[in-house]
Amino acid sequence: MQIFSTKNLIRLLWVAIIGLALAAGFLQSALEVQERKYNALEDRYVRLRHMVGSDRAQQLIQNSYNYIDNRGVIIQEMEY
Repeated sequence: MQIFSTKNLIRLLWVAIIGLALAAGFLQSALEVQERKYNALEDRYVRLRHMVGSDRAQQLIQNSYNYIDNRGVIIQEMEY
């Protein structure tokens, strides 16, 4: 007596293929969403760099690594 008949094994393989195809489609969609977000953020960075200059943009990036309270005082410098 076989544990899986040929017919049931084929059905199981089809279910696995369909499940993997759905998972791949979901992951592809999630990747495209993340790429759009990244491209929008990169576009904002390039615009900022052109508007304020690369030195000032780099300074703003460095300042973003600090914890600042609502009075503008640096509380703690983050490790990066």
